[in-house]
Amino acid sequence: MTTQHTPGPWRHRINGRDAFIIYELDHGRIAYLQDPVHGRDETLEANARLIAAAPELLAALDDLLAYAESTHQAQAAKAAHKPNQWQTGFVNVMTAARAAIARAEGRT
Repeated sequence: MTTQHTPGPWRHRINGRDAFIIYELDHGRIAYLQDPVHGRDETLEANARLIAAAPELLAALDDLLAYAESTHQAQAAKAAHKPNQWQTGFVNVMTAARAAIARAEGRT
């Protein structure tokens, strides 16, 4: 995995009445989420948690994709028949995972 973003783990904390800060202990602030209309509501906090989890999510997806690809290649080498519905679905999921990783790494 190519890492150009600030390495994790990232954390989030409340900042004032209507905001959250996403930060990394050694590198400081990553992002600032603010909603002056609705304040610190459940949606804003959920977004802060999701952003803070991004480095771990990306790493986990990258590891899962590498494992899935190696497993799929081994199984495909053994199969002498046409791809079944499961294999087609699996390939579609791997394609989506590759696209998400590429987007996160700035390759698309």
